[in-house]
Amino acid sequence: MSYLFKPFKTKLELTELIKHLRTVFKGLPDFRKGAPQTLYTMEDAALSAFSIFFMQSPSFLDWQKHIQEQKGINNVQSLFFVENIPSDNWIMKLLDPVSPSNVFPVFSYIFDALKELGHLNRFKSINGTLLILLDGTQYYP
Repeated sequence: MSYLFKPFKTKLELTELIKHLRTVFKGLPDFRKGAPQTLYTMEDAALSAFSIFFMQSPSFLDWQKHIQEQKGINNVQSLFFVENIPSDNWIMKLLDPVSPSNVFPVFSYIFDALKELGHLNRFKSINGTLLILLDGTQYYP
């Protein structure tokens, strides 16, 4: 598979991963109808959603808004370059209609990087098979 940003030299760089995420997320279908909705882009919604799992905090976006008010900048801006942080409701409204297959390239990108860098070798079992837990999004519409 060919990638615009290939982080496979010696390690998977966060900046290169975010560049790839932005490329994939820019291509997400936007199902909003009517007047142009410019407050939140699909890219910002998807990156905000991704940042929640990256930081592993259920109230991450609210905390980022609080930091923004106090300090004038937040981690979603400085790490993920999100311009406007949408609320949880906006994220769901924008991303729920998007098919999981639209983000499969992100999984492939990370998987290929981890494989090429040798990080998956310790997860191999009998006969060299690789055990990977998937979330099952491809089975439930």
